[in-house]
Amino acid sequence: MKRGLDETFGTLGWLVELDGFRMILDPNDENISKVLRTVKIWEPKVTDAVKQLLRRGDIFVSCGAHIGYYTCLAAHLVGPQGKVYAFEAWPKNFTYLHWNIMLNGLRNVEAYPLILSDRVEEKGFGGVEKGNTGGSRLDGSNEAPNVRYPAGRLDDYVPRADFLMVDCEGWDELVLRGGVNLLSRASTVIYESMSQEGVDWLRSQGFEMTEDLSSGMGPSHLYRRP
Repeated sequence: MKRGLDETFGTLGWLVELDGFRMILDPNDENISKVLRTVKIWEPKVTDAVKQLLRRGDIFVSCGAHIGYYTCLAAHLVGPQGKVYAFEAWPKNFTYLHWNIMLNGLRNVEAYPLILSDRVEEKGFGGVEKGNTGGSRLDGSNEAPNVRYPAGRLDDYVPRADFLMVDCEGWDELVLRGGVNLLSRASTVIYESMSQEGVDWLRSQGFEMTEDLSSGMGPSHLYRRP
């Protein structure tokens, strides 16, 4: 049964073995998928922080889950007593995310094809950058026509969380504001954005930056409650 599953997914992209899980990678993605295919790890400092801080039974939320690297890693770490919520707005990325959840038999993951914001509405989504499926933009046009997609609030989907990762390509502050109740009970946030508004908002909620996890792959900072 497992061999047949590998063959099915293997026709759609690169199938790789990573640390404790497998992934099907998008062959048109020259960024995350290419790195994972060659070195088998993405953002080593961030990956190490997730491994060190996430515990069995924790609840992890990935905002901007892409094709599911941190989703699969977190699901493996929190175990069946824990829970992972994954949000990814771009349809092709969400398809790969869904495949990777299925590929690993992850029953502790809920995934939503949703733009996260501070209100329930529809937003224009201009697509992704050519060759970089992790580089998406709201209300603009990259390689796809501007299409309206549903947007919602974290607080309406996730009742509680211990650890959040936010990587939403520039509208991160809106994501945070839509999860104000959720964040009031969380202890750890990895914030992968240059948005100063989001940083200020995290500080206003009692979080302090404790470690710079940035690399050549982009900005990333660890925020925790003192």
